Amino acid sequence: MGTATHSAPDQLLMQHVLSKFVSRALSVAADVGVADYIAESPVETVDLAQKTDTNADALGRVLRCLAAVGVFAQNGTRFSHTPASELLRTDHPQSLRGMVRWINTKPAWDAWGRLDHSVNTGAPAFDKVHGTHVFEYLKSDTDTAAIFNDAMTGFSTMTGHAVAEAYDFGTMKTLVDVGGGHGTLLSTILTKYPTLSGVVYDLPEVVAGVPTALGDLASRIDTVAGSFFDGVPP
Repeated sequence: MGTATHSAPDQLLMQHVLSKFVSRALSVAADVGVADYIAESPVETVDLAQKTDTNADALGRVLRCLAAVGVFAQNGTRFSHTPASELLRTDHPQSLRGMVRWINTKPAWDAWGRLDHSVNTGAPAFDKVHGTHVFEYLKSDTDTAAIFNDAMTGFSTMTGHAVAEAYDFGTMKTLVDVGGGHGTLLSTILTKYPTLSGVVYDLPEVVAGVPTALGDLASRIDTVAGSFFDGVPP
């Protein structure tokens, strides 16, 4: 009884401390786009490795790790989708591939490695590691910025409908989304409220990508460039 009493907390603690390996495996799978090469039928590991230009043995180990936690399903050396792995597909309407990639980009990974700095000082670890805050950093690292923007779009896709349902925007004429990214959240709200107009307010390099994401809502949404650290539209 004594052993059983203490084994559950031990296992829980180890599960959490080792979870970084699962997180990293997820980001590697997302980076190489393996989910995009799995359709309706299971696919052999060697074929997935060829399509993603990776080592078959190493990729297989990563996929087995993920299958063990419910991301992908394994049948021998073949892998197929689960509802969780479907969300790693680029073309999935609720894709979280961008968020998975952003969390484990080198800039974000290195910053989390100095969490102790934030705890000791109350200051952002990202600034300590990279010498500038995250938004200034992204201006000079366009590849990471694209991943970050995809991550924010994915997060808005995941939460947008809940926001639109939870609050009555029907009494408004114009809604400004401060730090609105590519307008995903605002678009979701405007779809529910057809008489509402909107403004996406974000950094110049971010709002530059808004028009291509709006589709039929483009005529109802304007963009304003600026930083919410300096102010917001009146």
